[in-house]
Amino acid sequence: MTMRTLKTFFIGIYFFFIDLPYLLMTDYTIKRKAYIIYIYIKSLFFNVLFWLDYISIDWLKIKSFNWLTVFSLFMEIFYRNEYFSLYQKDPKLIIDCGANTWMTSIFFAHRYPNAKIISFEPNAKAFSIFTENITNNSLNNIEAFNIALSDQDWEIDFFDTDEPSFSTGTLENRSWQYKKTKVKSEILSKLINNHVDILKIDIEWSEDNVIFDLDKKWTFPLISEIILEYHHNINWQESNLPEILSIFKKWGFFYAINTTNYRVFETNKFQDIIIHAKK
Repeated sequence: MTMRTLKTFFIGIYFFFIDLPYLLMTDYTIKRKAYIIYIYIKSLFFNVLFWLDYISIDWLKIKSFNWLTVFSLFMEIFYRNEYFSLYQKDPKLIIDCGANTWMTSIFFAHRYPNAKIISFEPNAKAFSIFTENITNNSLNNIEAFNIALSDQDWEIDFFDTDEPSFSTGTLENRSWQYKKTKVKSEILSKLINNHVDILKIDIEWSEDNVIFDLDKKWTFPLISEIILEYHHNINWQESNLPEILSIFKKWGFFYAINTTNYRVFETNKFQDIIIHAKK
């Protein structure tokens, strides 16, 4: 057992207690909550200690890059429920921008079996695993596209690593290990022509341009709910968080904000911020 594995195991125990209230505040039945807790504990031992790159939830067997990513994504999305909505009972269309290897789209497909889910992921390695998970689990309500979303309709720079990772994106110099490639990009506002019940955005530092373009193109009236992961204070770049929140307010959204990164008085530190915006 490596020190990294042991450290992850104890971090997993820590976040079991820290994130438990998020699970308890969902509208799941007591039986369902107990089941998710069981899967968390089981995954903490088997995925982390035995380096399993897949996880089983109900009838689904789903994998990611490695033991660390599969457990981290399960912890964030199924246990902490960062993309859970109390407002949506029977959504018809969900757009998942930044699907990575599987977890959010499959969470939506699992929670809303009658919804159509359109997913976008530019990372070729992640997209390959994602489509494998869709096929192996017969998730016929997910359509997946290997493209980036931005405010440009051509190829854009994309920074990736040789190591499997879900921390890739369009921002340069986040790590010396990152290498630049080109990926196909499309403008999200051009793809939204009908009512969207949930728009989830986690596109690793392209969110500013996408939100500004949706505002400019008057697309927000077609959207009922937005779940945005905003990357605040990344690499000392100026944050547009006030402008983003102002746009949501202008279009009639009320919102809640959540983050778990760093202490509040560390003002220059990067934060992953989750914003739930609902009309």
